[in-house]
Amino acid sequence: MRKTRFKLMLVAAFAAFALLFGAREASAQGGFSDDMYSTPTGNFVNSADANIILVNQVANLKAVLATFTPGTNAYKTMERAVIYYDLMRADIESGKDIPESIITALRNISTDVYGGGAATKAELMGLRTDAIDILSQ
Repeated sequence: MRKTRFKLMLVAAFAAFALLFGAREASAQGGFSDDMYSTPTGNFVNSADANIILVNQVANLKAVLATFTPGTNAYKTMERAVIYYDLMRADIESGKDIPESIITALRNISTDVYGGGAATKAELMGLRTDAIDILSQ
């Protein structure tokens, strides 16, 4: 359990760093693949484990979010990450499989439905990659 908690904290810290500092670099490079919304493949954890992982991920990101000033770009970016992982968790809880949940949540967060502005392509790619990483066996 300690190893899992450490891994989740490490992933949350990496996600926060990547979302905050990597977005500017990646958006300047351009050239994103149209495969961003393609169904990910791989060996994913089961739904029960995914739910636990995502609950912990949301809790970790909310703790990081609490350290940011509301209204800033960093706050909005982290808030979108919290919403993304929570949307995935809700989809998995409702019976969707993990790859479908990753893409559905990605499509939802790519719009401004949840306020704070739509996620950038760099953020979306980072969120997709991180979700695949933490939910893979």
